[in-house]
Amino acid sequence: MRQMQRGSAAPLEQLQAVLTTLANAGLRLDPALPTKLQRLHGQCIEINCTMPRSSLHIVIDNGEIALHNGTAERPTVAIYADAPNLLRALLAADQNADLQIDGDGTALLELQHILRNLSLDLTIPLDKALGFNSSQQIASIWELGSEVIMQAAKRLQQNMA
Repeated sequence: MRQMQRGSAAPLEQLQAVLTTLANAGLRLDPALPTKLQRLHGQCIEINCTMPRSSLHIVIDNGEIALHNGTAERPTVAIYADAPNLLRALLAADQNADLQIDGDGTALLELQHILRNLSLDLTIPLDKALGFNSSQQIASIWELGSEVIMQAAKRLQQNMA
């Protein structure tokens, strides 16, 4: 039975490593982000979904973010909510979402501020692959699409209220 547990943990750890790598690669598209995240060095934010039951924690270290499954030993701040409220808080930035926050919320507020004000420059990786003109067109389409998605999320949140 122990081998099954170890075997099932390995894919989860690999998935966490891939998600951490992808998150940091995406976040590197904002050249100022590592400096901003450095202010949160050593902070740990735990997110606990109460329904369905699931936990993960985010550790900020040397200007990067690491995602980990499960609870943290000593989180700076812990958030508890059911899935709909977590999604409302995350996707629609709903300040009325029913969340329980334990610990120092300053780190959470700072991370929210940093992530909401990201300035991702998609042209950096696209220039190398596609050239300047194509990268500019794709970046423009991405920005427009992102705005449409955010507006749809806000409308969805309003309809849920």
